[in-house]
Amino acid sequence: MSNKPNAGEPESRPPGACDNPMAIEAAVRLGLSLTRQATGTETVALEQSAGRIAAEPIDAVLDQPAFDNAAMDGYAVKTSDFVGSPPYTMAFAPTPGEDAPQAARIFTGRPLPDGADAVVMQEHCDRFGSVIEFRFAPDAGNNIRRQGEDCRRGERLVESGTLLDARHIALLSAQGLTSLPVVRRVRIAHFSTGSELRQPGQPLEAGEIYNSNRFMLHALLNEPFVETTDLGAVPDVPAELSRVIREASSTSDVVLTTGGISAGDEDHLESVVAQLGGATHLVRLAIKPGKPVMMGRLASVVFVALPGNPVAAYVTFMLLARPVIDYAAGMAPRPLPVMTAQSAFTKTRRTGRTEYLPCRIIGVSDAGMPIVDAYRKAGAATLVPLARANGFAVIPSDAEKIDKGDAIRFIPLP
Repeated sequence: MSNKPNAGEPESRPPGACDNPMAIEAAVRLGLSLTRQATGTETVALEQSAGRIAAEPIDAVLDQPAFDNAAMDGYAVKTSDFVGSPPYTMAFAPTPGEDAPQAARIFTGRPLPDGADAVVMQEHCDRFGSVIEFRFAPDAGNNIRRQGEDCRRGERLVESGTLLDARHIALLSAQGLTSLPVVRRVRIAHFSTGSELRQPGQPLEAGEIYNSNRFMLHALLNEPFVETTDLGAVPDVPAELSRVIREASSTSDVVLTTGGISAGDEDHLESVVAQLGGATHLVRLAIKPGKPVMMGRLASVVFVALPGNPVAAYVTFMLLARPVIDYAAGMAPRPLPVMTAQSAFTKTRRTGRTEYLPCRIIGVSDAGMPIVDAYRKAGAATLVPLARANGFAVIPSDAEKIDKGDAIRFIPLP
């Protein structure tokens, strides 16, 4: 199942150390190099396997189709019986005739009668009592599904590490399978840091805010292959952070956090992980929003600490945390869907960081590309543009200006 890149064991740096801005691709490689895949499997019923990850390869046990059959409702015929010019007439019979031309009624999926080598769709002929009239002559093989044309017995159907969905379930049920082995769920503990955080429903005092990251992460982690432990919000107190991290790392494969990794006096997360014996890597990503992240490992557990601002946390989850989680769960990281769109906005900017702008689709170009417009007040902490967006426009790090009509990359959101 391993799809880990060829990256050596990274060296830990002292807490607070931070290299030059790192490209997101390099950060993902670092994160994957710190990550160990979940071990252990379980057998689940086929109908419960959607969203789980195949633990081993699955081969066909049957030819599919198991026999030659009709692809359409119509009439099974021998093409050699079509002589002369249309229309062609034949007697209606259970099977094509040996001596006289005959047509056999057949329905989709039924076995092909002996002697038949084509099926004529019922829309292309007329029946008059016991006589069938055909408007044209078919070619041999028309509207026939041959035995094994989809797959042959022994053919590989599903590779180990495949994220199973409705398509795979249809294929495996057609093989008669009722259960299959899947990788156990990857265990992820998540919490938010910040003494100012309160939960929805609690009263707010001066300087306090509601914890949006907790619920956003819970929703982002809502995958059938994930088992989550929600540890809520943790105050900016080193002893409390240490207690929660020890608890999370004792039962999890991945610990995911938000906040506590900037250069402020109350940002203790990296130093606490290091004091517990973990390897820590504070990274300034060359993206906007979402510059500071921390990755690390404590024993067999990988840490991914995202920024505290919610839009920055969302973007860095999408770009960095999701690939790490995918790999930890036993599959290759899923690529984000990317399409080409046409810009409906103008933007002048400083170069150096790849920018991810929440955008809405406002139309379709003559070339069939979505036309997208950016939200003017979008930022690392502005949730309304994120909630209303159809996706993110991706502005390259070296682009000084985007003009209306420019072709740009666009990541659609579900």
